[in-house]
Amino acid sequence: MNELVKNLIGDKIKYARCLAGISKSQLAERVGLFEEDIIRLENGEYLPELEVFLIILKILNINEDSLSVIDDPIGEESLECRMENNSTF
Repeated sequence: MNELVKNLIGDKIKYARCLAGISKSQLAERVGLFEEDIIRLENGEYLPELEVFLIILKILNINEDSLSVIDDPIGEESLECRMENNSTF
């Protein structure tokens, strides 16, 4: 898979996780991964198996169809979310 696409998917997941108020460790626990896997996923370095990926999308309320045409998830709302949470997520 294209590195740019992996990065965009990772950004979208990080953004949705931040908006949901879920930490990396909480998400990892809910889907049976390690926190390091979530970090790598959000950095575009890793994609889990499809079944796990679909569970992540469901937990974060990300529509599968929204990934087919990936919008730039980094915008004002994402910046605000990071600032509100002091980038701790």
